[in-house]
Amino acid sequence: MQQAQNHKQQQTKLEKKDNQQNDPISPGSSVNIIEITDNIIEILDSSDERVVDQKAKSILPTPRKARKQEEGSHASSTATSDPDEDLSLSHRKVLRKAIVPPKAIAKTKEQPLQAFRGVITGVEGPALTVYNDIDDDRSPLQFSFINDHVCTPGTARVPQEFNHGCTCAAQNGRNVGCEYLSCICLDDAATTANGKKMFPYTASGNRKGCLRKQFMNTRNHIHECNGKCNCGSNCKNRLVQHGRQVPVEIFKTESRGWGLRCLVDLKEGQFVDTYRGEVLTHDEANAREAATGSGKASYLYSLDKFADERNYREEQILVVDGQHMGGPTRFINHSCDPNCRQFTVSLNHADDRIYELAFFALEAIPAGTELTFNYTDNEEDEPVTDEEVLKRADEAGKEPTR
Repeated sequence: MQQAQNHKQQQTKLEKKDNQQNDPISPGSSVNIIEITDNIIEILDSSDERVVDQKAKSILPTPRKARKQEEGSHASSTATSDPDEDLSLSHRKVLRKAIVPPKAIAKTKEQPLQAFRGVITGVEGPALTVYNDIDDDRSPLQFSFINDHVCTPGTARVPQEFNHGCTCAAQNGRNVGCEYLSCICLDDAATTANGKKMFPYTASGNRKGCLRKQFMNTRNHIHECNGKCNCGSNCKNRLVQHGRQVPVEIFKTESRGWGLRCLVDLKEGQFVDTYRGEVLTHDEANAREAATGSGKASYLYSLDKFADERNYREEQILVVDGQHMGGPTRFINHSCDPNCRQFTVSLNHADDRIYELAFFALEAIPAGTELTFNYTDNEEDEPVTDEEVLKRADEAGKEPTR
């Protein structure tokens, strides 16, 4: 009799054990997993999902605009308003979750969304981070970051053998390289209102290394000294070529999708970073624009600064596309009252078709403030208003996030 009861109790325990092993994870329970990407190890918080499927979301764009006919035009764009989902995705490998015993799950309440911050490596300059305390979107981690323009078939930079440089001594004046207005790197520089030429950046004082105020409200093209110059790498006329010098963060905003902010205070006229992407022919840019459609994102910038001066035909103008690859400035949002502005910068006197698109602070910007610029910002253009941004978003049938 006693043996029968013991046998029955053992059988009951085995049945309970089998049932516990076959029980699914309880709905609403939270399980931590580790996700490994090419650039970062993430700790993610997930609920009731055996496999993590992070669908990449693009950031709302700064689309291409028709080339302006005035001589003062610079790199230009207009905006549509839908995230494009066709990004170049980096390889992602997800480790299998550790199954939490049912008893632990039963006692665990659903955890609130935890803020996420990750570091993106392989990008030149100080730290580039991604932060999101709004939702579980991690799409910037899947974007292909590059450190320079990438030329596609039919496009190429002019070889350095055709470039020329100045003969200024590195020890001129205050030991800041080029010092005199006789520097040939100023031959192509625009003149000020009083007809004088000047170097674009200050050489000393509190605003050392910042864009001069005389340049702030102009569309003057900037010619920096280059590898053919005799002035040395510390010349005061070399700034953008040294790349980003401040830490920036791509962060999720409450209503404007992804944005960009600097993690340190910026001075008026301080350089932030350049806009980078694939350099396309006019025909390829049109083909991509047509394939994307009016309701999709566009990241095209026409390199038309010298088009009128050089009498280039429309089909000769090259275009930069930051959709599939680019830099942190790809995530800068539009504003009618921007705190940054884009300027064109050349590092090769012989190349007037491919140059840099550099962002500078228009004012002193406290650390953590979102960086913005006006999508249409030519001297004679009407600025893109907030109402226009909403209108374009409505026409595309999407919520504006840029």
